[in-house]
Amino acid sequence: MPFLITKSSILFSSTYFVFCLIHVVVGAGYVGLSNALLLSQNHDVILLDIDSTRVANINNKVSPIQDETVQDF
Repeated sequence: MPFLITKSSILFSSTYFVFCLIHVVVGAGYVGLSNALLLSQNHDVILLDIDSTRVANINNKVSPIQDETVQDF
């Protein structure tokens, strides 16, 4: 189900609230993928790209860039 996150979401309860922040990175090239990996260590991240082959490779844990650190993730 595709969706677009434009702002963070706040879920309210009777006594407290939970703040859910999702980062969206557009472009899965060298810069975008590196930033998405770093952000994903502590946050929820959505990575978007127009190249369906690149998206399929990332979903299958195949990195489109040659970097040892990226390969570890």
